[in-house]
Amino acid sequence: LATPAPGTSPLLDSNNTWFANRRIVTRNTDAGTFTVVPFRYASLSGAPATQLNTLAATATRQQMVISYLRGGSTYGAGPTPQVIEGTGVGQFRVRKGKLGDISDSKPLVVVPPMAPFVEANDYGYAAFKTAHAARDLRVYVGANDGMFHVFDGRDNTGPNTGGTEVWA
Repeated sequence: LATPAPGTSPLLDSNNTWFANRRIVTRNTDAGTFTVVPFRYASLSGAPATQLNTLAATATRQQMVISYLRGGSTYGAGPTPQVIEGTGVGQFRVRKGKLGDISDSKPLVVVPPMAPFVEANDYGYAAFKTAHAARDLRVYVGANDGMFHVFDGRDNTGPNTGGTEVWA
């Protein structure tokens, strides 16, 4: 499994719809319990916001870091958003793609259950197999962007199939 080369994937190269619709989640440690929240500034900005303080000292810089980690290369709204990727002071390193490379990670492909187990020897497998018969094919893999990604593993038979990131 290789990261597409820059310019080869309209989904990964576009910086608008794909970025806005990306399903990235994190654990909100400020909630005092195990709470899964979207990896967006608004979801993490509750007091005392210790998670955000580990990213950067100011709210603006925290929002820039989150934008960059989500795959964005700009920050801010309007016709001239601030470029956050580059070689200038305060910019983050220029990436070759929006997704971290997947070298040295072993993808795990999960399909609907199809093992020929016998109920007499493997009690409960028949019910498990029936319950998960329609499970979508998924590819799970870690990437060097610090995220664990899940991709749609089906053949590219229509829109949003065949390699589309389901969540990270």
